[in-house]
This record gives sequence, C-alpha cells and structure tokens, in this order.
Amino acid sequence: MLGLAACGGGSALPPFAAGSVGTWNREGELPGLAFIVAASPVKQSTVRATLTTPDPQVLQRSLEVQALFGPEPVSGWWVDGLAPRPGGYRLEASFPGAGYLNREMAVDPGALLPLAGNPSLTFGTQEFLLRWGRVAGAEAYCAELWRLGEGDRPETPYPLFVTQASEIRLQVNTLPPGRYRARVFALSAHPRDFARLADRLAFPFNVSSVWTPVASWGTP
Repeated sequence: MLGLAACGGGSALPPFAAGSVGTWNREGELPGLAFIVAASPVKQSTVRATLTTPDPQVLQRSLEVQALFGPEPVSGWWVDGLAPRPGGYRLEASFPGAGYLNREMAVDPGALLPLAGNPSLTFGTQEFLLRWGRVAGAEAYCAELWRLGEGDRPETPYPLFVTQASEIRLQVNTLPPGRYRARVFALSAHPRDFARLADRLAFPFNVSSVWTPVASWGTP
C-alpha cells in the first residue's frame, strides 16, 4: 500500500472539488485500486478522503495541507493493493474551505494503464539517473527511490518528483551507501495540473507501477 500527496499554488481558480477512482496495474502482482481527490481553494488543515467499494470495504486516507501564501489548490492520490471489483464506488472527501465531495462512479477492473518499459537506475560519481519508457495514456510520472535492507527488501523510501519527462537526475551526496531500487508510477492524470484537474477527473484515474533492477551506491 502506498500513499502520495502533492500540494501547490498557481493562478486563482474557480472553487471546485473533484475526485476519481480507477485501477492500479502492479508489476508481477494482481491489480489494485487507485483514487485521487482535488480541490481549490483549501485552507491549512487536513483533507480526509473515504472510498467505499462494492464489497463493501472502506479505505480512508488523509492529506495534510499547509498553505504558505493563503488558500491554494491541493490534490492527493493513493494506490492500494485491494483488488478492484466491478460495480459502483463512492468517493467522499472533506476539504476545509472548499466544501465536500461525494461522487459515485464505476470501475472496470480490466482497464489497466500499461507499465513503463525498461526502467533503469544508474549511479555516477555525483548523481543518479532514473529512466523509463513512456506509457501510452499517461499524463505524468512519479518515482520513489528505496534503500534496500536484508534480503534486498525495500526499507527506507526517498520520494522523488512528479514529472512529465521520462527520466530523473538527482545528486547523490546525501544518500548513504547501500543497495537501491526505484519504483516508477505512470499516472493517467497529472496531480499538479490544477487548471485542468477537475475536468480530467471526470474519467477513471488509472495508475501503473514498475520496479527497476537493483543498483549499488558507495559500496565496493
């Protein structure tokens, strides 16, 4: 299970509250669920989201919002290993200063976003490079770097940027020596594209994820 959130400012937008539900295509595993909520404006506080499945089961998530320059648009997206079921889903969210979202929509468990092809993680003397193939239907990508523990199990996460490019380069001088892997997420909607997000979320929000091979940094 993974939860990621993004906050950001921009030009003034008409007030809106939006959300969407879809599938999570997980490399080598059965599909899971993905959902996203967004609103503008939002005051400093906690955004709470609840997803009720056809089973019914209930998933709850929260997103802390700190608006440094007054009310700002905000969005948060989550993926969960709970298997998607055909039928109706209810997505609810409470946005301080932006009202309440209560939306019902259907999910097609077979509608999966393709995986990013050929993901690779390489370390140089001063930076690491994460690359992947573009995904048809993806509007953005997000990646997380993991330091591996015993048995090469993911142990310590280092979240990376949301981007529309197909690579990320970052300095490595703050990383401890060790073995690492990265996971690349393809997203069917861009969490930071606030000007278009409300309309984009009229469609299912689908996510895919794929791991890179293991790479070593600062070790013999």
